[in-house]
Amino acid sequence: MPKGYKCFKKGCEIKIDKIYHFGDGIKFDNDETGYYACKRLEDALRCQTTIDGEIDVAKVTCWGVNREYQDDIYEFYDSFDYEDMVVNEIMPREDIINYGLGLDEVRVKRFISLFKLTKEEILLFKEKFKNDGSVISTIEYYQEGKGDAFKDYYRRVRVL
Repeated sequence: MPKGYKCFKKGCEIKIDKIYHFGDGIKFDNDETGYYACKRLEDALRCQTTIDGEIDVAKVTCWGVNREYQDDIYEFYDSFDYEDMVVNEIMPREDIINYGLGLDEVRVKRFISLFKLTKEEILLFKEKFKNDGSVISTIEYYQEGKGDAFKDYYRRVRVL
């Protein structure tokens, strides 16, 4: 049984340890194929409008294979739809941030572009990735609203 992550809109009535079966009329997704989850948290963030909205991030276990897939065009990786799902826990924000801080350059940029950070959290990410201009530009663009962040970064890189 795969374990993964699923995002819910804040306030959705999620019950820990309850088994949700897709055919029981309970529906968390718009997709008709089953419960959608991802093996990586940053990929699960793509399923909700997280940068502007409040969400809960859950660790889930799924079974009753329906399909597993990767979509390089829309950057959904290691995703799956299953017929049955149990929500194991709702992650505390501190755990979500620590998860993000532990990611490599490619994955952290997906995380930063999809999860709204507080000012204090932005500083943590900037300190951790201070030597990586592409991550800093991603923070500036998605978290701080600096529209020229990438243009400035590429201009600096060309000069070097």
